[in-house]
Amino acid sequence: DKKVFTTEFPPELAFNKFLEVLDKNKIREPFFAWIHVLPPHGPYAPTKPFAGTFNSSWELREKNKMYSYNPEINKHNNEIDSDILPLPEKLTRLIKLLADYYDEFISYTDRQFKNFIGELQKRKGFNNTVNIVSADHGESFYEHNYFQHGPPHLYEQVTNIPLIIMEPGQNGGRIINNIVEQIDIPATILDLANIPVPSWMEGRSLVPLLRDKELPEKTAIAVSLYKNNPADPITTKGTIAVWEGDYKL
Repeated sequence: DKKVFTTEFPPELAFNKFLEVLDKNKIREPFFAWIHVLPPHGPYAPTKPFAGTFNSSWELREKNKMYSYNPEINKHNNEIDSDILPLPEKLTRLIKLLADYYDEFISYTDRQFKNFIGELQKRKGFNNTVNIVSADHGESFYEHNYFQHGPPHLYEQVTNIPLIIMEPGQNGGRIINNIVEQIDIPATILDLANIPVPSWMEGRSLVPLLRDKELPEKTAIAVSLYKNNPADPITTKGTIAVWEGDYKL
């Protein structure tokens, strides 16, 4: 159906471009690659057969209608008492619809990443490669009646994001429940590559956690900064969330 919108930024384009570079240059020495894909960021527009797997509705799947719900959601998010007010029936139905579309988009993106890893496994050197997957934020659909992402809130559905680390030769996996930060990723990469971590790095290596060892508890921080007046070069507005043990401020 030509009216059904599919993403303009297919993740497989980025994955395939990296494979092309890898094959063309016949890389044999250590390399670092950062591959950035936009999905499953909104608009939630998976391709078939993923579209329709969580919700059979085709409402809002057309490109020119995909963002038509934003004004209504933004108006609700900006209400002072939006977290305690009952949701209008129309908005409740809309959020359920978008949450299902989002799950479909995640499934589509996951499949493309699986295909990418499968292609890497066919190439020499993969068994000596560390793979790390993370994201910049999540999407909120139900927490405190706050929807999607952006200022001013830093609720758990937005800040609790994937961090998956696969080491060379690793066959099994496990879940580690420690609170860590993305600022820890660079130090972890260096440690896994047996490169000394500079003392000026703010993050710390997570390798001890991968080795079933303990890391001392550390305060974790998330920051969302807002644009000032263009004439003001210094950012003065934003939201900060702090995690310490079982507490969050």
